[in-house]
Amino acid sequence: MTTTPTTSSPAAAGAAPLIHWTEGGEARSARWRSERGANPPKKVVIADDSMAADTAYRLACEGTGLLWRGDFQNARLLLQALARRVDKPAKPKREKRVKDHKPGEAVVAPAAPAPVFPEAFHLHRQAQAQRARVLGMVLIPFDADYSIPLRRAPDAKKACSEAWGTAKEGNGSSVASLRELMGFISSHEWRRKGGCLTDFAQDHDFAATGPSFHARRPVGRLDRIVVSRDLRVEDAGTHHSLRARIASDHLPVWAKLSLRSG
Repeated sequence: MTTTPTTSSPAAAGAAPLIHWTEGGEARSARWRSERGANPPKKVVIADDSMAADTAYRLACEGTGLLWRGDFQNARLLLQALARRVDKPAKPKREKRVKDHKPGEAVVAPAAPAPVFPEAFHLHRQAQAQRARVLGMVLIPFDADYSIPLRRAPDAKKACSEAWGTAKEGNGSSVASLRELMGFISSHEWRRKGGCLTDFAQDHDFAATGPSFHARRPVGRLDRIVVSRDLRVEDAGTHHSLRARIASDHLPVWAKLSLRSG
């Protein structure tokens, strides 16, 4: 695993942004692709099957991109491991004990009140933005024809062409977030196999919310969010909680959207 950090310089006006890294002692660069308009990570390290999930999570939280060179399916497993760590509920704060005026006695300081709207809403937005940033740090390389030069990688050429346009040899190699790639593949599969949803797929996209059925052990992608193409999917996922598992055998799905410019 190479851990030499590099910085990604901004692209010239009108030019495609580039992502830069060091690999095998050589400086390298490629076109950076992000449908949600995210900037390329300022630091990039080479990651493979030997990288522990805790190490990957620490680096991702620091804003370091993980350019994957190992098995593609293991990259998917790593992304799931990062999601579990991001979504892990925070430990409740212990009540502070303060000394009373009387020797040998103590009193419990009152706990801070839970945030209410609009503070709670802003905290939720911040948490979701941080989640999107962390999960967007697992990066996948693409050749000029959109093929993925990794072991056990799927053929995602058609899915990428639907999102990025027809591949051109002159474009060279590129790098994109694995999370965005999974969204492309999900949308493409719905267009190809969607049955009654095929009509929607002609003018809409599908947010990559992830498995939502069965609630006790979600493995099936049975619930979808259909998105108009004048909107951009910033982030999407499945809500996991004890109440959600009790309420239904399907977990709730959610998406964070924004208007596309122009």
